[in-house]
Amino acid sequence: MLAGVQQEGAVPFLAPAGSRGSTWPVMAPAFEAGLGAGWIKRDGVQSMSPRQQPRRSAMTRHGVRVRRVYAAVDADDGTRVLVDRLWPRGLTRSAAHIDDWAKDVAPSTELRMWFHHEPARFAEFRRRYLDELAAPTSQAALDHLSAIADRGPLTLLTGTRDLAHSQAAVLAELLERMESGRTGAG
Repeated sequence: MLAGVQQEGAVPFLAPAGSRGSTWPVMAPAFEAGLGAGWIKRDGVQSMSPRQQPRRSAMTRHGVRVRRVYAAVDADDGTRVLVDRLWPRGLTRSAAHIDDWAKDVAPSTELRMWFHHEPARFAEFRRRYLDELAAPTSQAALDHLSAIADRGPLTLLTGTRDLAHSQAAVLAELLERMESGRTGAG
């Protein structure tokens, strides 16, 4: 669904409702509004488009995303890592388009079966899963994922339908905390 966007002094154009700016047309309206290449004006505030923002230094996180392994590959995915212990049903290895399979960061079979993707159990699942991730094998795999995320965008892939209540969401949060702890930002 499209919603009209118009600010004082800017040329009206359409943006997808709820978009964060990365998908709506930036260049032509910016030129017409007299803002110059790469500039957008939203809610009366002039800012750089996401594509024109300064590059991050090597010490900052490029971004950790969580997506379903069944979803189409996105150009912004970066390195795609499967974080499930089991291979996703009905998906061939060639169709998965994964760069790595981090089985060592997946929850144990016992924990996965206990959780059974019931949102009411997620808080306890999260606590138990973080305990499992403290094991040396998991720590090595976490360090590997963190190094990948330091080099560029990282997409954690899972077969789970409910991404918000998945091990991939817990991993993404943990990787972000690891980064902010190293840089002293958190």
